[in-house]
Amino acid sequence: MKAPLQTKVASDRSIRWLFFVSGGCSLVYEVLWAKSLHTMVGCSLHAVALVMAAFMSGLALGSVFGGWLARRQPNGLRVYAFLEAGIGLFALLTPLVFAGLSAVYVALHGLLEPSPHLGHALRFLLCFLGLVAPAVLMGATLPVLTQYLDRARPGLGRNLGHLYGFNTLGAVLGCFGAGFFLLPTFGIAWTVRGAALANLLVAALALLIDKAAPAPAALSGRDGLAAPPAEAKPTWRKGLLLAAFALSGFFSLGYEVLWTKAIAFFISNSAYAFSAMLTTFLFGLGLGGVLVARFADRLERPWFGFGLIQVLIGLAAAASIVIFAKFSYPDRFDNSSASPLWFKFAYSFLVMFVPTVLMGLLLPLAGRILVRSTATAGRDVGTLYALNTLGCMAGAAVAGFALIPLLGIPKSILLLCGLQALLGLVLITSAPELSRRRRYVWAGAVAGAFLAFVYVAPVQGKLYSSAGRSGMPKSQSIYYREGAASIVEVLETPDRNRYLIINGSINAAPYPESVGLRAHRLISQLPLLLHSDPRRLLLVGLGSGMTAGAALAFDGVETIDCAELSRDVAGATDYFERWNHGVARSSKLDLTFEDGRNHMLTSPGTYDVVTLESIHPKWDAGNASLYSRDFYRLCKRRLNPGGFISQWAPLNGLTFEEFRTILKTFSEEFPHSSLWFARPTGYLAATNAILLGSQRPVHVDVDRLLAAFADADLARDLKEEGVDDAIELLDGFIMAGETLRRFAGQDVPANTDDLPILEYGPVVNRYEQILAALASVRSSVRPYCRPPVSTKDSETFFAELQNRFEVSQLSIQGDLAHLRGDHNRAIASYGDALLMDPGNRDTAEEYANVQFKGNYQFMVAFDKAKSWRPEEIHRFLRIMFHRDDKDAVLWTGRQYQMAGWHDAARVHYRQALALDPENADAAASLRDL
Repeated sequence: MKAPLQTKVASDRSIRWLFFVSGGCSLVYEVLWAKSLHTMVGCSLHAVALVMAAFMSGLALGSVFGGWLARRQPNGLRVYAFLEAGIGLFALLTPLVFAGLSAVYVALHGLLEPSPHLGHALRFLLCFLGLVAPAVLMGATLPVLTQYLDRARPGLGRNLGHLYGFNTLGAVLGCFGAGFFLLPTFGIAWTVRGAALANLLVAALALLIDKAAPAPAALSGRDGLAAPPAEAKPTWRKGLLLAAFALSGFFSLGYEVLWTKAIAFFISNSAYAFSAMLTTFLFGLGLGGVLVARFADRLERPWFGFGLIQVLIGLAAAASIVIFAKFSYPDRFDNSSASPLWFKFAYSFLVMFVPTVLMGLLLPLAGRILVRSTATAGRDVGTLYALNTLGCMAGAAVAGFALIPLLGIPKSILLLCGLQALLGLVLITSAPELSRRRRYVWAGAVAGAFLAFVYVAPVQGKLYSSAGRSGMPKSQSIYYREGAASIVEVLETPDRNRYLIINGSINAAPYPESVGLRAHRLISQLPLLLHSDPRRLLLVGLGSGMTAGAALAFDGVETIDCAELSRDVAGATDYFERWNHGVARSSKLDLTFEDGRNHMLTSPGTYDVVTLESIHPKWDAGNASLYSRDFYRLCKRRLNPGGFISQWAPLNGLTFEEFRTILKTFSEEFPHSSLWFARPTGYLAATNAILLGSQRPVHVDVDRLLAAFADADLARDLKEEGVDDAIELLDGFIMAGETLRRFAGQDVPANTDDLPILEYGPVVNRYEQILAALASVRSSVRPYCRPPVSTKDSETFFAELQNRFEVSQLSIQGDLAHLRGDHNRAIASYGDALLMDPGNRDTAEEYANVQFKGNYQFMVAFDKAKSWRPEEIHRFLRIMFHRDDKDAVLWTGRQYQMAGWHDAARVHYRQALALDPENADAAASLRDL
């Protein structure tokens, strides 16, 4: 009898590892199918919730189906093999299924658009149809294997704990692999094919194991588990247990939604951050399942243990409120604006590890209590898992759509903790293993501990406010919302400047106008100025409203359609009325609260200009889809002949290769593309570039631009953002057409929905490298201009334009030197630029900035502050504000020359000669250099 027992144990281990691989495949599918469906139904919170609800509905049905199969099919391992094979085959078919569903969705959406509820119902139905078959098969695997193993070797707590734990730990590997390696390397299609192959391999191995292992004994309905007489039949406790386990799912997913939003605030909401959080959550669940397998069957008081664990989860989850209140990340890590990967995991573990491990204990314990016979093990486990899954669906929906908007994150967590602790108290007071006295002693102790925590819990105030955070301006919060889609805040500084903060990051600010007002307005103004007769504008993202409001000055614009994801962001727009011209109240604005991509997919309208707000491809998970080839193809279908698409192209937060990927993807779909600086000079201003795309060659109608500056309202807008004339506007041009395509090159991949490479990789700043590369290929816009024929002499205009180009090229070299810490070259480059165009306000302003920082470093590096007399320091600093003081200019040049800053010295001698052409000392010093 010894050999068969050893064979069965080996078979148990093999099955666990098969189920481990199965769990990994399931999470790969869940992540990738959700991503694929988001391109159809959008990435709004409602759309995401509907996709997950459809998937979980399939799992719940599958759990019930699996329980039914387990009772009717004696060879559970063979059934499991067919389930796995079915999952793999359906996975291979999903691209065709999703493509068909997308076509149906677009066709039916217009009919249901007047009713958002019908629209949500359509999305759910289509997602359910696309996912139901594989999800049902996935949901059926756990009850089928549980029944099989419990027949082969009774011990439900051990078997269920190992199966659940190994499957969930496999899901950890699948989540980690999909988010950090498979998706960014191979893309969605090939990753799904690989997972399907793994499912088919699991099926084949399961059949081989089944063939080699002894057949499980056919047991009667009461074999394997001897139930106490008092518990042999269903009682009111069974109903309580089922309800409690469903509520456990409700609490678990509610916590996950709340924790995900809260943690993302501190570690960013990038794709890597989401993968790190989900991996951590699953790891705790899986570890809990493996741990409980060791003692579940020997536990003498399972009902009491089940209730106590509910209480402990509530208390451990409540501790997360303290963590969020007391621990946040430093403002910067290694000169990066994003937290490193290790910190994302560390913070996620700090918040979620203990409560998720406790959550992982619940299913095996509930199964141990509920299952009274081996013959019904699969059915009972299927029922438990189905109810838990339905509870998960409800918890995610209630937390995201109701609790966060009504209570905010901290109070929502505390509410769930209180309800779960109360559930635990009900279970403890119902425990049959305890005397009545002990039940109430435990209940009183737990209630007292929780009430004490509630009394001191830090849940009041604006816990996630950015006011006072390191790296943020000194300010006060004047608008704050913890919404379903994002945490939105408006900060106001003492000088009345305002900042729009979304999920802890600055999204918009009017000042300094070179990086705020100017960048946001030109995203819409530039294509509207270059278009011959713009009438309809589509804006993706409302933000502060400055981009939308900039279009109001164009009298010909009749309609501004805007798709905004968050109502809370729209609420913040009113706080920027001074700069957005009250666009929220304009009759021209038609605001739709919808994911922009989904609006583009389903909207029947066409537009003269399509504009995308300043949405960075890496700040939030999903943003990269607005920089994908597939999205640009949608945009082309919405553009009228001669229309433009305008998109922010950030130079910060990207590698050089990623920036080129943006240009390559865009220019492949819009062959007549051009790239512009919002403002070419200023080491911060030049971080903002604008991509313009059209199906027609780039032509700049100079007469139209000159007429725009003659229009009082439009000229006032342009001058307020620092664009004084048409030449300054045109000087933002970088390159176009074939030059742009050559710069992008063929050695970088395009960003697509299938391979969203922009969404992955570390968030690093390679701004200096990108700016240097752009400066080396930047050319004048002159070849693309139609000469003015009526209002200005053509030769004079283009001579001024060429001079401005040369000035800004020198200024960019000054910016690059400043970024490299070469203050000598920075002062020299800006000084030369100012000599070429003494009246240039921008150049003078930036020259003063580099002088101030350079002079400070000069005094520190050469210890001048200790050796100079006060009047000498005053003379040295005076030229930043009095450039016409020829004696100070000459004296400063000599100081630079003695210290070895020859480039800076040379430009100061030239400035002295410009002020006094007869200055012999300046001429002699210049000759000496």
